[in-house]
Amino acid sequence: MNEYSNYDKNFQPTVKNKHAHFSLPGGLKINFQDENHTIMFWASPFTGNEKVLVNEETISQKRTFGRSTKHSFQFNGNDYDIEFSIKNLIKYSWSCSLYRNGELLKNFEIKENRSDKSFFLKNWEFIAGGFVGVAFALGYLSLYEVFGFLALGIIISFWHTQRFFEISEMKKNLDE
Repeated sequence: MNEYSNYDKNFQPTVKNKHAHFSLPGGLKINFQDENHTIMFWASPFTGNEKVLVNEETISQKRTFGRSTKHSFQFNGNDYDIEFSIKNLIKYSWSCSLYRNGELLKNFEIKENRSDKSFFLKNWEFIAGGFVGVAFALGYLSLYEVFGFLALGIIISFWHTQRFFEISEMKKNLDE
């Protein structure tokens, strides 16, 4: 049985992980630990904004609309790279890795935990959008009505559609 986090009343829950959290409205937050320093990576799924913070100080910030990105920075005489890649946007499958001096320290994999719900319940937004698009194309809806349905769908999706995300953590094996 999985335990789910209650990070914020407006966030959608993820399987509990003390180092990472993902929700659609709040974005992805991953905390890496290296020696006594906290390195945090934050990314927004809507705006493309990304930040890297070391001990709560912003080290790198950019906006990326591609499927992968890399932040390189130096701290305490070491070269660090954080690589973030979207494996499958529809299934919310992402990975984020931290490298120090070219060596992988830790990797996080984020994916949606597919439930036993039917196809129609899991993908109701796409199905409703298809009907609205067809109705608009056939002249039954005006453009203003389409925008109204879009706004209503976004609101309902954020507050009533629950997507559960699993975050798996892979550490470098120090025995090698």
